[in-house]
Amino acid sequence: TPGRDLWYIKADKTQLTHERDRLTAERNTVFYVVGTKDDLLKKHIIVQTGGTLGLGKSQVAARDLSPSEFTAIDRTKVAEIAFPNADKSYRILTRQDLTALGSVPDKEGRIRVGLRIRDAEQFWGSSKYLILIEQ
Repeated sequence: TPGRDLWYIKADKTQLTHERDRLTAERNTVFYVVGTKDDLLKKHIIVQTGGTLGLGKSQVAARDLSPSEFTAIDRTKVAEIAFPNADKSYRILTRQDLTALGSVPDKEGRIRVGLRIRDAEQFWGSSKYLILIEQ
């Protein structure tokens, strides 16, 4: 019957709308964490590689990152990330595109005060995870 068909069409449309909204939110959800080297090591967010006898080691993102250790944000709505200590500088450890930033890092890759993202699509394009380590 026509009324029954219309009900099925409306139900399908509602289901598709919910699915579209869920997928959009999933696509736009990104994760960041800001911390000291010791904190990030303890939480297994970063690991140390290279070096000899404990000297010259560098920090890199761990292979398996747990979203529960990060702050989730919508990349289409958040363009600034405040740093916990305004008097400290921070360095991005992950592979984000730094040319998409509004706050330019210094020669050593450090950023002060906070992170301003000018182009979210470009900045988050290579990774949904951002790790900022206090210097």
